[in-house]
Amino acid sequence: ISGRVLDELQMALPGATVTFSSQGSPGGMISVTADEDGHYRAAGLTRGAYTVDIVDTQRFAGHRTAYDVVTSARFDINFTTASFRGRVTDAATGEPIGGATGELRPGWEGFGSARSDVSGAFVFDSVTPGAYVLVTVKDGYGIENVKAQIGDNASNVEVRLAKSAGARLHVVDGRTGGDVMPRVAIFDHNGALVHRTPYMRTGADAGLALPLAPGSYTAYVAAQGLAPRNVAIVAPGEHRLTLTP
Repeated sequence: ISGRVLDELQMALPGATVTFSSQGSPGGMISVTADEDGHYRAAGLTRGAYTVDIVDTQRFAGHRTAYDVVTSARFDINFTTASFRGRVTDAATGEPIGGATGELRPGWEGFGSARSDVSGAFVFDSVTPGAYVLVTVKDGYGIENVKAQIGDNASNVEVRLAKSAGARLHVVDGRTGGDVMPRVAIFDHNGALVHRTPYMRTGADAGLALPLAPGSYTAYVAAQGLAPRNVAIVAPGEHRLTLTP
């Protein structure tokens, strides 16, 4: 498969990386780099449906599309992105919140995170159109997840953060009584994922801080070598949980 990678103005994107990947095809994954005129050639692809990821290495922006490989053919790729803007405000007062950090999930190498300014405004540039969840955090406030459908044109959203001390979860090993730092997934009353933590080191006697807005949640708590548990937690609040094998 060969073709050109073109930007929104139909200009070549030299140096763009083009990756064809498919879990169901023997070809697996093949990644190539466009030349100075935007031309690329991906050899060795077998028949099948592929996800095609393109990264503009000049802007560190990403684009995703799909292609069905049947035989050798030309496939020109139009690299389209959108701007995603918004404003973060206090849920109680409506006042703007500066210094809040937003992250788009599922993410992309080029998206990273955006930080709100003193007027509460933030912007993500060069975002691949699609469905995302904007996760926004700020010290002293509960985390907020907002679904966003980002189209070919600029999108806007308002994020309202509620002041909260969050919750703290202390997890101990039932065999030894020692503190452990678990992996935790927090779900709201609708079963939607609100917050998730990675595995961390043991010996966390201060407990795990969870940046949750006021309310009731279900926590899935797991730690290496111990049986996972689902428990109810409330924010703000302190909680203690014992895990056993």
